[in-house]
Amino acid sequence: ADQQGAQMLYDAGYDPRAMAQFFEIIEAESGNRGIEFLSSHPNHKFAPDAYYFLADILFQQENFADALEAFREVQRRFPTASRVPDSLYRIAVIQIEMDDLDEAEQTLQRIVNTYAGSIMAELAADKLDEIR
Repeated sequence: ADQQGAQMLYDAGYDPRAMAQFFEIIEAESGNRGIEFLSSHPNHKFAPDAYYFLADILFQQENFADALEAFREVQRRFPTASRVPDSLYRIAVIQIEMDDLDEAEQTLQRIVNTYAGSIMAELAADKLDEIR
């Protein structure tokens, strides 16, 4: 499942190496205090990516409840960020994992409607077909 998820994200334009690069940049700018840096610089240009990557770490650890909240935080804090469609998709995947198919369907439909024509909308439409 992790391999498939990584491949889907890669196909959607997500570069798995970007996480490491991101944290190298944050470390360079913050002197190895990444979380502290985000707390003191919540509007930094890398903040949406940081919140997304932290949520992704929770997801990879199968800490779905905290990952769900963390991905929701991305869209709450940064509603226009490029990570929002990805976060919504991951929210839907977690909802499916938690057997909340009605919520997952609503989330996926929101992606299809809001981001029509995007890769994430295509992935969401495919996932909708799988769960219906």
